[in-house]
Amino acid sequence: MMLPNFCLRTGYYQVGDSFFMNKIPAVIESSRRGIYPQWIFMNDLLDRHNWQNPLTQSLPDLYKNRCQQLRERYDYLTLSYSGGADSGNILQSFLNNRIQLDEILVLWPVRRSESSVVNPFDLSKKNYPSEWELTIKPHLKWIAKHYPKIKITVRDWGEELPGFSLKDDFLLKRSSTTSPYSVLRWHDRDRLDALGCKNGALIYGTDKPRLCIKDGWYHIYFIDNAVHSGNLPELDDFSNMVELFYWSPDTLDLVTKQSHALIDFFEAHPGMRHILDWPIQSHGHEQYRNIVKSIIYSGYNMFQVKHFAYDCILTDTELETDLQTLNYRAWQTVRSVVQDKFISSWDGQEQIIGMINGMWPLRQVSSITTV
Repeated sequence: MMLPNFCLRTGYYQVGDSFFMNKIPAVIESSRRGIYPQWIFMNDLLDRHNWQNPLTQSLPDLYKNRCQQLRERYDYLTLSYSGGADSGNILQSFLNNRIQLDEILVLWPVRRSESSVVNPFDLSKKNYPSEWELTIKPHLKWIAKHYPKIKITVRDWGEELPGFSLKDDFLLKRSSTTSPYSVLRWHDRDRLDALGCKNGALIYGTDKPRLCIKDGWYHIYFIDNAVHSGNLPELDDFSNMVELFYWSPDTLDLVTKQSHALIDFFEAHPGMRHILDWPIQSHGHEQYRNIVKSIIYSGYNMFQVKHFAYDCILTDTELETDLQTLNYRAWQTVRSVVQDKFISSWDGQEQIIGMINGMWPLRQVSSITTV
């Protein structure tokens, strides 16, 4: 099977001598053949890269270089903006360096958010709607005033949920994520096709470095559900329009610099290293995210809740019914795969949710000395 060039940038799945763009068909095949599936993402490039010697350039300079590189490569640049630190840092890098960004695209359940109570002191995921009023909306207004050449597009996908239905082959065309929300947010194929015709790129804020400590070394790894978090359907149709800002064949020096900046922090604060111990424990995720934002996105500080779930804001009866139907159909198919005797024999079924492509050593962990 010949894989499109796009797979070389966003990864693919391998089961023996068979290759798959999408995870669920790969998992089904691995069950049938009794072969553990692999996710391949830039592995050859990552193997050849020098991870242990970061550049002397500053992170702001490397962000600037990436913005300029994209500007020179494409005629039309659209940033998928969520108000979070990853996409927020990209936006600020374009603006601070006066590099033209053509469009900001926001996918958000606006009306549901505006009808919710705003609480700037609640960082729990149930307060996710407050991000609209406290971060995204005022920021977009400021940009419209000071950068009028940037087109701002806000799509209220929450209003599109009633009556929305999934195709029978929904899961077979998912890259990694299996949530129906992903399709709901990105089913406007006409708009995506039009962007591709402009020699345009849709830029995603993928992703912050994923570090761990294993065998006395700091390592970096990449995980598929982060790469596929843009949730584009049928990825092979959009090979000329997707750019992962941070995780790209063109940005390994940037990722290396970010990683060593984070390692410097953990070397200076050895009591925090436990959150990097492999296997990574979920209770340290939020702590790690906050450290990352303060170290590598130091110029971006906006209101943001903990990891959110879209069902926190879609709460009226009609929407709940639709969501239950969508989730039921999706997860019935997933369950039929997960319960297979081979899949159940894996170390953990959560590996279906997130597969890593390997680990690359960055720096040896120093010994902890007491003063």
